[in-house]
Amino acid sequence: MSRPTLIALGATWLKKPDLFAAERLFRRAVELQPDIAQGQMYLGYVLYKQKKFSEAKGYLEKAIKSDAGVPEPFTIWD
Repeated sequence: MSRPTLIALGATWLKKPDLFAAERLFRRAVELQPDIAQGQMYLGYVLYKQKKFSEAKGYLEKAIKSDAGVPEPFTIWD
């Protein structure tokens, strides 16, 4: 599967919510293209929702550093 497809499917599972299925898809997206902020942001978010805070922080920081055009990492801390 392509990275955009994995991100779209992961987002669908995130809305269900099936955090474990979403995590699996987002991890695969990051494996395929580790330098894309969107994958890092979604993986960080799903890890945060699972209370895996230190791992989430690493991915969210990478997302922020790699692409200033992705505002989502700044808004997920609800």
